[in-house]
Amino acid sequence: MLEKIFIFFISIFTTSITIPLIKSKAEKLYIIDEPDYRKQHDSPKVRLGGISILIGFISSLLIYDLLTVDSFIWTNKNIIILSIGFFLLGLFDDLFKLSAWGRLFVQILLATIAWSQNIRVSVIDFSFLNISDQYFVLPLFLSYFITIFWIVGMTNAINWMDGLDGLAAGIIVIASIGIILVGVKFGQSSEIVLLTIISGNCLGFLKSN
Repeated sequence: MLEKIFIFFISIFTTSITIPLIKSKAEKLYIIDEPDYRKQHDSPKVRLGGISILIGFISSLLIYDLLTVDSFIWTNKNIIILSIGFFLLGLFDDLFKLSAWGRLFVQILLATIAWSQNIRVSVIDFSFLNISDQYFVLPLFLSYFITIFWIVGMTNAINWMDGLDGLAAGIIVIASIGIILVGVKFGQSSEIVLLTIISGNCLGFLKSN
């Protein structure tokens, strides 16, 4: 538990210290988010803040691996690689304004890869309703479509929140804390570590968002 608390503060620190550098580079390259009808800010803002979150995420994972010596990155390499894939899609969209259909295609492709690597919704458990201890194992085709819908839907739900400064990052922090509590109850150690780091990254980012 102590290493998770430590890595939480490390993730805040590693994200926040990279923001000035990323901001400076983006301003020099004029990678700017101009105000429009969807956004609350009335002056141009840099687009590359997410790079600070990625740097904080990867560096925190590396530090956690060094602290625990349990090959956490290798054990969870699939979800980490796919997370970076979604980040790169967002980065390319910021830089080159990809079409909506192009983004959707890549999102479905990445979600399909996730499903093929057993990152999927495969069982629905009704026991939490306290009316039954039964669970329903989904057929493969239904597991696939629910998984794709969930991953792509959540990705776009967060992406569409970016009009108000701090909204997306703030909601991710709140959601992460909620899922961490669920993870503690069910002993999901890997998910707890990943979400602890992500929530710290977003908190470190919020200061400048």
